[in-house]
Amino acid sequence: MIDPKATARLRRALLLTVTPLFGLLAGPAYGQSATGDPGAILLDTVVVEAGGEGTDETGEIADVSEGNTIAVIDYTEIQELRPGSVQELFRRESAVAVGGTSTFNQKVYVHGIEETNLAVTIDGSRQNNKIFHHNATNVIDPRLLKVARVDAGVAAADAGPGAIAGSIAYETVDTGDLLEEGRNIGGYVEGRYDTNSETVNTYGSLYGRANGFEALGFLNWAEGDDYEDGNGDIVDYTGVDLISGLGKVAYESLSGDRVELSYERVKDDGVRPYRANIGAVIGGRPVPESRTYDIDRQNVVLSYENTLATGYWDPEITLAYSKTDLETTEQDPFTGRDIVYEASTDSLNGTIANEFHVSLGTIKVGVDAYSDTADFASETDRYRTEESADNFGGFVQARLRPIDPLLVSFGGRVDHQIFTGVDGMDQENTGASGNISLEYDLTEFFRLKGGYSNTFGGIALAENFIQNPDWIYTDIETVRGENVFAGFGVNHLGFTFDAQIFRTEIDNGRTPSFADPNATADFLSTGYDVALGYDWVTGNVRGTFTSIDTEVDGAPADSFLGTYFTVPVGELFTVAAVQRFDTYGLTLGADAQIALSEDAPTNDPTNPDLADSSLDGYTVVNAFLEYTPPSFKNVSFRAEVDNIFDEAYAERGTYGQEFTTVEPLLSPGRSFGFSTRVTF
Repeated sequence: MIDPKATARLRRALLLTVTPLFGLLAGPAYGQSATGDPGAILLDTVVVEAGGEGTDETGEIADVSEGNTIAVIDYTEIQELRPGSVQELFRRESAVAVGGTSTFNQKVYVHGIEETNLAVTIDGSRQNNKIFHHNATNVIDPRLLKVARVDAGVAAADAGPGAIAGSIAYETVDTGDLLEEGRNIGGYVEGRYDTNSETVNTYGSLYGRANGFEALGFLNWAEGDDYEDGNGDIVDYTGVDLISGLGKVAYESLSGDRVELSYERVKDDGVRPYRANIGAVIGGRPVPESRTYDIDRQNVVLSYENTLATGYWDPEITLAYSKTDLETTEQDPFTGRDIVYEASTDSLNGTIANEFHVSLGTIKVGVDAYSDTADFASETDRYRTEESADNFGGFVQARLRPIDPLLVSFGGRVDHQIFTGVDGMDQENTGASGNISLEYDLTEFFRLKGGYSNTFGGIALAENFIQNPDWIYTDIETVRGENVFAGFGVNHLGFTFDAQIFRTEIDNGRTPSFADPNATADFLSTGYDVALGYDWVTGNVRGTFTSIDTEVDGAPADSFLGTYFTVPVGELFTVAAVQRFDTYGLTLGADAQIALSEDAPTNDPTNPDLADSSLDGYTVVNAFLEYTPPSFKNVSFRAEVDNIFDEAYAERGTYGQEFTTVEPLLSPGRSFGFSTRVTF
């Protein structure tokens, strides 16, 4: 019999050959310019710096010091990369490691610190997604993004509460980012096929504006089979089954007052390894081979701003709600009946702020609040648990140029948090946070930079799946992060060189277990970053290197004791190059990630055989070719090959690589991808 799923994927794959015909019929009159066409290949210079001047949330260059900005991936680079996961989004950044193999289990580590210790926002909405240590934390479709910004360690006070190790801000696309100037309606459709897992992606978007009103809709549907690793082995239970979407409506008056409502959703539902981030545990407790993970993340944001504001009145108001649901289903090996666990995390949050534009720069003052919950339900054991935290904070952040060579950003915030345990116990804590970062231009092309922050994080909610209805709480120590960085940068005639050292120390990070809700530990990440690049008119090349050492309570970190805080990362290189041939409508690009072999001693006193474990090194090379016919600029064809040399490897940051009793999930082997996009 014919597999219905295969037939459906085949029908969708026909888009790859059908959509070019529509594009040719549409003709160049319906094509969009390079600045408006999401499929165009005319690429601007990508700005990614280790601190200092970067790109703000609108994608424009910000002439202010923001903290330790180590990565700004703007809309141009996102369209160049066409990433299908956060791992692909950050694969050119050695300071950002993304462990895991696919959307359902990937976690982001910034300087070796997991994203749950950073203030993570999507369109300004706080994310509260620490739900289960075996699956991903923030499931996001990077195709929806306009810009992704990472501040490591030192972050501004208006990045939000709990930025004990920095911040990650994701901003989704707007109608204005997609429409060509002078046009009021547009859209695109794209089909993509991946040979390794036979995955078919279908993307589509419609957007328009009239009389100040805007509307945008985006949908992505991906479906595929299990992939092969670099050894040629099928990695079971890794098939793609993902749907994501974005809807936005907005109104902007002639005076610049803008109100926007957005709804973004990502859903991944599939049979996964029993421990979704691990291939197998040798000699562990008997468990089923697989179970179903149904994860569903939603984000709703209502915002107001004035896009033309100057002077002392530039207000911003955001009201948001984010939620992640996870349901796992497994079969009891003894009774054969289904065991279902349900977990949910959510955050109702908002910000009211005003930015004062003064002669030396800007001063932003505001208040923010959140109400977070994390609940768990076990049908089998017939119990339900919930932890919650409510927080109210006030902040001020100044971004100034007091003298021409000096950029300075400094600020602080005070937060009052009420933490509620599963037994209804309340614990109230108040804490202050402060930050400062500076850049000083010694010459026209040489600058010094540095910064420091000390941040209050309150009490973090426990992971849903370890919550215990019998927990007895004592006074839990509040977490605090201390961060420092120092370095220099050179920018001259297209060449850039940046180098810095950094240190992030987390005191009293909450590490609860099913038996103990009160446990805490101390974590440390130290190291250095180096970045070298050169830009020319039609292309660029850039390389980065990061060395990271992480510790837990003074001993080398491993991925078990470091859960929700850190993993051993070691030393990573990345290099990427892009070259355009504008006359012919061609763009060529390639990138590589190189991880060095590392000694990774573990801290498990019950198994001395683990003492000499290590992390294997690897080299992964990817390349792409994109063609836009000069006579039909609304059509683009793309071919890419990932993992060209078919390397068998586990991405650095993937759980369990340092344990001899764990078989880590290996990443996909060589894969060819083909896609076609038509704009109209």
